[in-house]
Amino acid sequence: MDNPEVGLVCNLIKGIGGKTIGSIIENLHLNSFILGNVCFLDKYLRIPCVVGKSMLMRKSDLEAIGGLASVKDVLAEDHFIGEKIRGQNLRVVISNYLINNVNEYWNLRKFINRHVRWGKMRWKIGGIKYLLELTINPVFIAFLPLFLFGLMEKTLLLLFSACLIKIIGDFYLGRSISTTIHPWLYLLSPIKDLLIGLLWFAPLADDTVVWRGNRYLMGKDTRLSLCPERGRQWKYKIMEGIKAKFAW
Repeated sequence: MDNPEVGLVCNLIKGIGGKTIGSIIENLHLNSFILGNVCFLDKYLRIPCVVGKSMLMRKSDLEAIGGLASVKDVLAEDHFIGEKIRGQNLRVVISNYLINNVNEYWNLRKFINRHVRWGKMRWKIGGIKYLLELTINPVFIAFLPLFLFGLMEKTLLLLFSACLIKIIGDFYLGRSISTTIHPWLYLLSPIKDLLIGLLWFAPLADDTVVWRGNRYLMGKDTRLSLCPERGRQWKYKIMEGIKAKFAW
């Protein structure tokens, strides 16, 4: 921030402290998929991915883009603050100082809720580019031939190879950032990626999110509006029934 050309600085996030299955897989996901893709987008595509857990900006720059009031109805407010700052010809920079995100007692439902919500935000922001996300989930891709063609030597070998490579890769990333995750817990990485692959489809079927006890419709640029309890479109009613079955 000493550089006047920089308008916003955010940090990389590291998940620590998992004591339950939900918090463990949350930390595995933060330390692999999330952290890895934030770095990839910034380094190779020059697209800074602003993460709202840690953002530093000047008050004058924030006021110049309309202040917090300009994003009060936007769920992905961190992303759009970054976009607005860049629109002022200021740089958005990702610091390599890691922020500890303590996740200790999450249950599986909380993990599912969070990543369905995040997926819906990425779908609304990225549009068709969101479809490419499935291609960077090798475990889920390797599972599809097994699902389509059944138990065969080739399909099992493909799935085993993808799982092994993912476990080794996630372990390497974890050691690179000095996480507290026990080495044996990386065996859960393929299960986590398979679950993430299934959750990937949710944003394509439903535009609603529950935030702090209220249900909202998510529109363009993740702008929220209250979802009326009566007269909702049929697809929201169907999705609610499915969610109730799976405790989403």
